[in-house]
Amino acid sequence: MNGALPSSSSPQRAIRRLRPHLPALLLLVAASLAVYLRALGHDFLVNWDDPEYVTANDMIRGLTFAHIRQAFTTFHFSNYAPLHLVSYMVDYELWGLKPAGFILTNIILHTVNAVVFYFLLVKLAARRLPAFVAAAIFLLHPVQVESVVWVAERKNLLAMTFFILTLHAWGAWRERERAWWYYVGALAAFVCALFAKSVTVVLPAVLFLYDGSFVSVTGWKKRLTPLLPFAFFAIAIALLALVSHAPEVGGGRTPFHGGSPRATFLTMLPVMVAYVGLLLRPTQLRAVYDPVIRTAADSTAVLAALCVAACLGGLFILRHRRRDLFFWGALYAVCLLPVMQIVPIATLMNDRYLYFPMLGAAALVAFGLSSLVDARSRSWQRGAGALAVLLLAALGVLAWERVAVWQNAVTLWRDAVLKTPTSKVACYSLAGAYTQTGGMRTAAECFSVGEAFRRAGFPERALPVYERGLFFDPTHRDTLFSAALLHLERGDATAAFPYLLRLQQAHPAYAEGYAALALAHVLAGRGAEGAAALGRALRLGVVSAEGMRLMGDVYLRLFRLDEARRWYNAAIARGPEDGVGHYRLSLLAAVQGRRQESLDELARALRLGYPDRASFIFHPLRQTTAFQDLVARYPRD
Repeated sequence: MNGALPSSSSPQRAIRRLRPHLPALLLLVAASLAVYLRALGHDFLVNWDDPEYVTANDMIRGLTFAHIRQAFTTFHFSNYAPLHLVSYMVDYELWGLKPAGFILTNIILHTVNAVVFYFLLVKLAARRLPAFVAAAIFLLHPVQVESVVWVAERKNLLAMTFFILTLHAWGAWRERERAWWYYVGALAAFVCALFAKSVTVVLPAVLFLYDGSFVSVTGWKKRLTPLLPFAFFAIAIALLALVSHAPEVGGGRTPFHGGSPRATFLTMLPVMVAYVGLLLRPTQLRAVYDPVIRTAADSTAVLAALCVAACLGGLFILRHRRRDLFFWGALYAVCLLPVMQIVPIATLMNDRYLYFPMLGAAALVAFGLSSLVDARSRSWQRGAGALAVLLLAALGVLAWERVAVWQNAVTLWRDAVLKTPTSKVACYSLAGAYTQTGGMRTAAECFSVGEAFRRAGFPERALPVYERGLFFDPTHRDTLFSAALLHLERGDATAAFPYLLRLQQAHPAYAEGYAALALAHVLAGRGAEGAAALGRALRLGVVSAEGMRLMGDVYLRLFRLDEARRWYNAAIARGPEDGVGHYRLSLLAAVQGRRQESLDELARALRLGYPDRASFIFHPLRQTTAFQDLVARYPRD
């Protein structure tokens, strides 16, 4: 292994050894500043951990002996991470409670992590270009944004710093084992990592893999004995984490999702594949994910299991052919283990859970592609270089855009509701964000909250919010439409008419309004008026998915089933789909006597999180065992 970090006592020699790396280092720092500096204008999140860790936490208000002792001797917010809290004390001494200062520290830590990761890669492979690409992927990937700009997630960044330093020191000790101070340094860095975040308990396993991939160590005794102190500290912190996360003390441990280890395992198989999807296509990142709880091995779980098995098979092949690539692939898998619900916790999936696995993913991609290109012609190599530049630029742009979403609690939860409209957590968090930041002061703000409640299946909470919005703007189009739709979904045409008439008067060219009016007339038994409103909607042109579903509802009520099916399919194609269209197709198939098709569409609706369970009382198959078993398989959270 070729050393990348300067070891000479001579400053001149150190500078000479650093000089080849300066372009890479300057590019990494410049890219980090370009992407993340806009976060300095962000606020603390008023309703997601920032108060518990910073703004309402007296412990971090000053770097004092009493505060440090408290951090090391108590659990805080169901965690034991004393260095995490001490870092906030330092920030408070420097910045007070200015969010920009805390976020700047996060950005610096993330940038340092990318730089130290770069040096680790050069040390292991002696190749600067793929090392730079891997470090840049780690730095710029949009999935990292949550860990970087969310103040409460400082523990990820701080733990990573000590995680990589442990690998550096361990490698230096293995190179020259008589230099015992490197071993002590590795152990000290590991303990610091554990004191920052307990997820680093996997590091002894990573060091074992490191030895098998990069170090010529013969004999199990020589390989395992040095790891015993590391294992001791890892087990101690793991036990502390189990205690601190116990539900009896308000921790995040839960019973197995789906009621059994088997159901939890089946649920997590698609999550593993989804994580790979986030790495390859990071355009639908969100603060809250809502994976389907699977109690049976359906086709999705089986396909996910095959994908996971294929990945493990690929690792097995790399183990015998390319141990360096095997190490990075195995590191990705090992770093995911703490969040794979082996010990079940409340949240099944988060962007921040990929911060540590990203080390393995970034190195595997960069060095794997480099190996493929090395044997090719120069034109291939130039093309690969151009592709790498485009890839990094695209990641940087996506990350820059994602940073803006985290500006404050309102922008964050509004984005989450838009992407996961049936999530109760996102719905309530958005409402709470508006309340804690001064309330809903415009019709648009009220509409966002009311829509969140309606889509999550809480119409009784949505209507008062809509009414508040109409107080600010009595002609707000979207609010009038959604308030009317809320009543129509309950089958109450009488209550919907006042909103629809105001909508028609204020927005006479709004096709979706006439589609809703047509449904209201049909529900009220006024066929002629319904046909007139339907004709007007068709002439104006319905374009939204919700409007298309309304058109399908009208035709279904008129028993024009083929046209109803056409509109429901159009609504599903238009998206974003939240299961409503598939539920309507389930109703339509049941009316037509297509029992299995109806159940299949119902299953699709439930997998997509269809929220309105109260509507099941109108389903023609509701009394059948198959219907009831299907609903039981997808319980609401």
